[in-house]
Amino acid sequence: MQMPVDVNSFVYVNSGSCKLCTPNSLLLITFIFNYWKLQCAILLLMAEAELLQTLLPEDDSNDYLCTDYLSRLCQNVNHLSREGVSIAEACKTNLEMRQGLAADHYSTFISAANGAQQVTCELKVVDELLSDVSSVALETSKISITEKLSELLNLKRKIGGAISQQGLLLELLELPQLMETCARYELVDEALQVSAMILRLAARHPDLPLVHGLALEADAVQEVLKQQLLTQLHSSVSLPVQLRVVSGLKRLKVAHVPIVWLSARNECLQTRLASAIEDKFIEETRVGLLEIATHYRALFGGVDNKLSSWLIHRIEIFLARLTKILDCAASDPQKLLSLTSQATYLAVALSKIGVDFRPQILPILTNAISEATKHALERVLSDFVKLFESYSYIPSANILAQTIVSPIDPQTGDICPPTYLASHPPLVWIANEICVIFNGLVSCCPLSAVITIKSHLMCFLIEISKFLVSRWHTTNLSLSDDEKSHFTDLSSVFVYKLVPFVNNCFAHLFSSKHLHKSAVQLDFSQLFKDLHDAFPSIKKE
Repeated sequence: MQMPVDVNSFVYVNSGSCKLCTPNSLLLITFIFNYWKLQCAILLLMAEAELLQTLLPEDDSNDYLCTDYLSRLCQNVNHLSREGVSIAEACKTNLEMRQGLAADHYSTFISAANGAQQVTCELKVVDELLSDVSSVALETSKISITEKLSELLNLKRKIGGAISQQGLLLELLELPQLMETCARYELVDEALQVSAMILRLAARHPDLPLVHGLALEADAVQEVLKQQLLTQLHSSVSLPVQLRVVSGLKRLKVAHVPIVWLSARNECLQTRLASAIEDKFIEETRVGLLEIATHYRALFGGVDNKLSSWLIHRIEIFLARLTKILDCAASDPQKLLSLTSQATYLAVALSKIGVDFRPQILPILTNAISEATKHALERVLSDFVKLFESYSYIPSANILAQTIVSPIDPQTGDICPPTYLASHPPLVWIANEICVIFNGLVSCCPLSAVITIKSHLMCFLIEISKFLVSRWHTTNLSLSDDEKSHFTDLSSVFVYKLVPFVNNCFAHLFSSKHLHKSAVQLDFSQLFKDLHDAFPSIKKE
């Protein structure tokens, strides 16, 4: 850039020599002066333009304004020469306007100044607080941020790996549903295989939440499967099915499988016995106990303390109910005979597998038979009293009275009633009823019942003798001589024919070498005494 020429000095120098110049020379000098003045203005404008470009930001709108302003200045040299004055006047006007604005709105400016001062103070306080932050805290924050970033990166890596293995994850998530489906359709082996695979995954990856959740779902399905297997044991199932169920329970790691199996089968047996009638109760008990004992030996290898304890418990329950059933059947000899035979058969059957409870069942059967015999004799006595009240005391022809018949048939060994009873129908009826009672006791009466049956039989015969004595004292005055003779003969036959016959039947019922003869002999002293006192004419034949 060329330095501007000092125009004033040029004019001054040339102004001294203008007096010597010609008019043409003056015109030339004037032209040269204006030319240099224009060059100086252009150079000044260019310098101002560079300065403006340096100060103003690079913005298209500012470039446009500067270009327009420069173009207006360059249009007229006179306007350019007056631009400095215009700018000075504009600055003066602007100053006056600012002074007036400050005078009119001084409170606003004061508030703005106070606000600026307050902001400055607050910024200083913030700067001091920031300066107090130690480098240790910054380093801690940096480490924390770094750790969080590492966690986020690891999480991103895991998510990426999970997305890449999406198919395998879906298959893993479907394993509990597959196991549940197998359990619903009773596919025990398949369900247990799926469960075993899930457990292996849980053992390999115990820290993975997904695998832990699968293990929890598998445990829930295993519990459902366990209940299904136990439900099968609560019903009547065959031994192969029980083998499969027990195998499944062991694979499910159920504790104390034999006890669980016994509990389930016990409930099944209770259901069967609850629906069984009394006549079938003993048979159902025998079948159920033998079946459970046999299956237990096949499933768990022989009889152990668990099975023995359970059998003892079931036998106690059976004996308690048997006592009630026998008490109800005391009035029905045929039913009592059937129940006693079934109970004895049950005791013998269980004794073959090492559970012999015949010593426990013997007192129950003895009491039941004794009570049944007592009720039967009481019924015979009651019917005899009714029959004798309608008896006419008319002697009947006895065509067999002179025939001597042995009390025991030598061919069959059976006891035959004496023929002398035929002339007295009430005594014949008593003999028949006694034979019926003893025939019912032959197949079921234990030797331990000899004392109680003997006592009941003696009471029965004493009551008959008392009735005959009472009847004699009541009616002897109204009877004829033939009727009195017939009544006396009836009493004699009762004492010397019927009572020995009953004694022989009783001895034949308990004909055992384990009993002393005195145990099966009836005591007739009281009978003889009462009847001899009432009928002095009675003599032993």
